[in-house]
Amino acid sequence: MIQLTKKEILIRDIEPNETDIAVKIFKKESFELVDLFWNSNVSLTFISHFEWICTSIVCCLIGYFTESITYIMFTVISCYIIRYFQILRCYMTYCSDTVKTEMTDIINSFVNEDGCCFKVAVFDGEVIGTVAVRKYASNPKGRTAELLRMYVTKKYQRRGVGSRLLDVARDYCVTYGYENLVLKTTVGNVKSTNFYVRYGFNELQKIMESGVVTAIYWMSLKKEDKQNI
Repeated sequence: MIQLTKKEILIRDIEPNETDIAVKIFKKESFELVDLFWNSNVSLTFISHFEWICTSIVCCLIGYFTESITYIMFTVISCYIIRYFQILRCYMTYCSDTVKTEMTDIINSFVNEDGCCFKVAVFDGEVIGTVAVRKYASNPKGRTAELLRMYVTKKYQRRGVGSRLLDVARDYCVTYGYENLVLKTTVGNVKSTNFYVRYGFNELQKIMESGVVTAIYWMSLKKEDKQNI
């Protein structure tokens, strides 16, 4: 696959007429998480959901007392169906909450906000990627930035666009005076994890968010490379 050069990719602040495009990219590219959860061990975290537990118990009891292969098969199939729809519900909730809290008004939430930015990658007049930076809420001293909305449309993935977006986001953080950069990614998202690790991020910790195991990755922006979160 042919890599795009720095001259071919324009990275700039998002414009008001491009906010709807950014939301569409976010929804479309993040939908891949549904298949990711389904095909990876991450989906097992949904076993803690109340509906899963109740339905599994009821189906297993029915199969046990009736000694029916049909009911046993029904149990297995039902559990997988429930798991998939729980994953789908989680995705829809995540998208809805993100759009409401962050992307309804990108200009005021990021572009016009001190210490925040929302960049787009443009190639041949088309927006093909996004990245955002904001102050990390868990750092009261304001020395840490959080990387958000890092997405590249499928057609242009693995062509150097993601690295260029990350370069610009990192440069913005350094210029602003941030000392650390953190991001969150779903455990099991091997493609994204490998990309961030290659770039220089290190895993800081794992947390549970909305029933999904999420990893926090960290990078120092200081020359002495000291962790100061």
